[in-house]
Amino acid sequence: SGVEIDCSGLGNNWDKCEKRAARECKMQGYKVITRSSDAKDEEGDYLFGWNPAGAVTRKMLVICK
Repeated sequence: SGVEIDCSGLGNNWDKCEKRAARECKMQGYKVITRSSDAKDEEGDYLFGWNPAGAVTRKMLVICK
């Protein structure tokens, strides 16, 4: 079964998702099944590193090996 990891928000990034996936799966490792974002923006796309229109949603689904 998969593990859904949510690392949404202006202060988070995909690294936080990756670290949480590693923690959830421990030494087994994991495989990313899907990675979604309702905003295609990344921090570098904006002057101050965030989108003034709202928060970014980041979720990924992983399967532990």
